[in-house]
Amino acid sequence: MKEEVEEEETKLALPAEAEQMTGLFEKIDTDKDGKMSMPEIIAFWKITRKGMLQQNNAQDMELMDTNKDKKVSIEEFIKEEESEFLEVEKETGDVRRKSFADLERAKFKAADKNADGFLDEHELPDAVYGETHDEIVRIMAAHDLKLKDKDGDGKLDEKEFNELGEDPKVGDEIKATEGAEAGKVEEKDAKMAEEEAESDKESAEEFKKQDTDGDGKLNLEELVHWESGVFHITLDMKKLFEVCDEDKDSHISLKEMTDNLHGLDGSAANDHLNEWSEHHDSMLEHHGEL
Repeated sequence: MKEEVEEEETKLALPAEAEQMTGLFEKIDTDKDGKMSMPEIIAFWKITRKGMLQQNNAQDMELMDTNKDKKVSIEEFIKEEESEFLEVEKETGDVRRKSFADLERAKFKAADKNADGFLDEHELPDAVYGETHDEIVRIMAAHDLKLKDKDGDGKLDEKEFNELGEDPKVGDEIKATEGAEAGKVEEKDAKMAEEEAESDKESAEEFKKQDTDGDGKLNLEELVHWESGVFHITLDMKKLFEVCDEDKDSHISLKEMTDNLHGLDGSAANDHLNEWSEHHDSMLEHHGEL
């Protein structure tokens, strides 16, 4: 009986959800061919993500603009960004700290479009959310490549990418790190060993997906793909095509989408679609246009 009620509630909810998704579909389908492709979805996501992040602009300016002149200097920008960085990496060392400061200066310079040495309210989001800016995301990826490329071959293998060293042996002394105390390495119990093996397997599988040319290493373009978030959103939205692309033509029609909405329940793809729809509805309500 309970299952029948839940099924009926789902059926009642679908028309409203379908109407909401129809509006979203029309925004994504930029060439107006009645179908949406993965490139159209990625392009729409980039624009929408940038708009969503820029809603934090006033808060970011308030936080960084310490002298309240309505602009952010290079010193103010680096100080705030560095404070967050050092919260995560307290054992950085001078070389890594200098590398971080150099990266922030490069991001600042790229975002400072009028080259006046300050970031105004329009320029600040690009520096803060560098992954949304084509030039800055390449700077970020190149920085990571240089920092992690231990063998100097211009690419990152899995260990370099994940910054993995050699596993310590049982009985070795280890220093205290974030979330772990100093002491001797002890033997892992069976459950811990199994969990670590599963985690390593998942990490290896994800690395393989990132490695689009299959050479066992990540080049700059593959790192840009990762750093920008395109890798992750593409992975998430593959579920949309698995569920909705009935004729397997790598495009999704409005009918295919609305007919199969229920199959997306609980997926990251569904979460993204709902988030994008809510954002654009909110923009329409407050500004009367998108």
